[in-house]
Amino acid sequence: MRVGVASARRHWQPVAALVAAPPAAWALPRLLGLPADDPLAGTVAMVPLVVAGLFAVEVAARLRGARQAARGAHATAGVALLGWLLLAAARARLDLPLAPALAAALFALLGAHLLGLLPRLRPLL
Repeated sequence: MRVGVASARRHWQPVAALVAAPPAAWALPRLLGLPADDPLAGTVAMVPLVVAGLFAVEVAARLRGARQAARGAHATAGVALLGWLLLAAARARLDLPLAPALAAALFALLGAHLLGLLPRLRPLL
């Protein structure tokens, strides 16, 4: 019986993440104190939506038999993303011209995550 409950919970987790993503996207730039005209405000607002989408893809893939991520891969990516968000907030407060470099760093972080995800999805493609 517990296996059924765990499986049902696993099916609803991505839905909950996708439902919570738009309010988080609205709130995150405000929580970090980014002004509306900040070059990274839109990018920061998209982070919860992208993370929720990637989470939904990973859960769906795992339910269909994809391999699990390497131990600690999600924690490492989460810490890197948190560090990026803190740098984006500090850049806005200190008025440093690092927006292009931070945008490139976020793109590299997303690329690294996708490079780790695609080989695990290969049996399902």
